[in-house]
Amino acid sequence: MFHTISTVVVILLVIGLAVRKNKKVHVPLMISAFSVDLVSVVAIEISRGAIQKAVTAPPPLLIFHVLVSVAALAFYRVMFFLGERVRSGATHLRPWHRRTAWVFGACRAANYVTSWMI
Repeated sequence: MFHTISTVVVILLVIGLAVRKNKKVHVPLMISAFSVDLVSVVAIEISRGAIQKAVTAPPPLLIFHVLVSVAALAFYRVMFFLGERVRSGATHLRPWHRRTAWVFGACRAANYVTSWMI
């Protein structure tokens, strides 16, 4: 079930990226992706005790997965902050929003791939 949810999040992110010039569609899609992803993380913790597993002698792949997952969640926050500033008229931040999106995308892609491996 969590893999399906993660796949939906990735699809939302890809569609959001594809329509990035249409702010009326881009912004709600990205906020939806973040919201679903955050709820999924909470659900994984509740149902699997993910934090406890990650703390007690985790294998290297799990450590990597946790690191890129936390980074992706942190970058969601940065992306939202920068996106809101750009939307409010701070167009000089658009290049930073775009650069951060690349790093976020790499973290989220690594999260998605490693979630299937652990």
